[in-house]
Amino acid sequence: MVDIEINALGKRTKINNFYNAIHFHPTDAIEDKWGQNILNSIAEDKAASFVRIYSMFEDIVSRDEKGNLVYDFELNDKRIDYLVEKGFTLLICYNFMPDCIASVPNRDMGIPRYKGKTVNNSVPLDYDLWEEVCFRYTEHLLNRYGENTLSQWRFHCWNEPDHEYWVTSKSCFDYERDGDNDKITEYTKLYNSFWSGVKKAYPQAKAGGPSAAMSDKFISDFLDNIGSNLDFLSIHAYSDIEYSNTSGKIDPNNILKRVQSARCMLDERGLYDTEIILDEWGAAAGGFLSVKKNPEMIFRENEYFPAFYFALINLIAKSDYKLYKMLICLSGQHKSTYDFDGYRSFFTLSGFSKPIYNGYCLAGHLGNDWLECDGDCIATINEKQNLVIALYSLENATKEINLTIKGLNGEYTVKRYIIDDTHSNAYSVWLSKGSPKEMDKDMKESIKNRGKLDVSEEKIYTDGEYHENITLRGCGVTLIEFVWEE
Repeated sequence: MVDIEINALGKRTKINNFYNAIHFHPTDAIEDKWGQNILNSIAEDKAASFVRIYSMFEDIVSRDEKGNLVYDFELNDKRIDYLVEKGFTLLICYNFMPDCIASVPNRDMGIPRYKGKTVNNSVPLDYDLWEEVCFRYTEHLLNRYGENTLSQWRFHCWNEPDHEYWVTSKSCFDYERDGDNDKITEYTKLYNSFWSGVKKAYPQAKAGGPSAAMSDKFISDFLDNIGSNLDFLSIHAYSDIEYSNTSGKIDPNNILKRVQSARCMLDERGLYDTEIILDEWGAAAGGFLSVKKNPEMIFRENEYFPAFYFALINLIAKSDYKLYKMLICLSGQHKSTYDFDGYRSFFTLSGFSKPIYNGYCLAGHLGNDWLECDGDCIATINEKQNLVIALYSLENATKEINLTIKGLNGEYTVKRYIIDDTHSNAYSVWLSKGSPKEMDKDMKESIKNRGKLDVSEEKIYTDGEYHENITLRGCGVTLIEFVWEE
């Protein structure tokens, strides 16, 4: 039995929601019905309010018959209009290189893209041209969406410039081991030109980088080379990658350590108040890695992932690393050929909600006023002044919890949400039906309904102290919301 005690009238710490955020990939799926269906659900269920997309300059910039740069924002506007209409706040990654200004036209980075597209990852023919593209794009966004909207957005330069598809084919770790400087030399030029272009169009824009994949040395060199041209530091963090101070195993502590390293690098340079954004995070890397290639990726389909997510929220919230947002990377979504195939997605091919999606919906119930709470427990007061408690476990064994809450007086509707192997879990239902690849309409509907977030309600009255015994199944999450009845 684990004893957990919470004082609903105790000290509150303000922690803004940094965890209901996503990197939606591929960006051009926003044009398509399946992508819109996902975004519609996310918006309606308040599973995320902050979204990262790519600018996709390859769709925007070309030259006319006289050789002048011309801009066609039709597809860009279609995508962003849709996101704005749904109420999302944006982080826009400025990339990749338009062929018309690339030093190596038609260079293919070698990574298969959606709709058969290829993208150019070369350096620009002239960095002044890159600055001009960044300026014109930001100017267009400002004119179309206005300063009130753009003041809430973030803009960053490129994606994973420390990785093997920028400048050289060397991997992040080869770069760090060999002490080469070609990647950082070119990226510094790219970034400073980006900064100048964005700030020229909109001086109040919040701009940053480098969205480094792995190399701490690259991040350190970046900070040493860009001076004060930084509003936020963006990095990627996957718990199974062996960074300089992590184990390389699937463990939320490894992501915390990644953030800690970034915070230390900023603090060492006196950048104490500079935000950190995890513009991609995941329990495991490999955006195009399915269970066929690695059976361990099955955790992306089951109850372990939401438990991991809540553990990560709690670890970061109780640290002091000034994390602005962490965005789960939804990638490989367009590659699904059957349900529960292990790609990084919220929904299966048939539209079944995965447990991790249900976890994001649950996290949206948490408030910004956090109460003191030990162990694997989160206790918050939301904007409606309701007490919201989340209990989680990364262990396989069932755990009995004796919950005591002080400071509750009056009548409440108690809502209990559960995610485990028997609740809010389409994957478990699918397994119980024999893991079918072919399903009729009735079976799909049954799995979809039983995979939705499971909630129960009851009325209670308490005169100052409330007790409840809770059985938390292995790798489970239970969220309890006390809705005060006036």
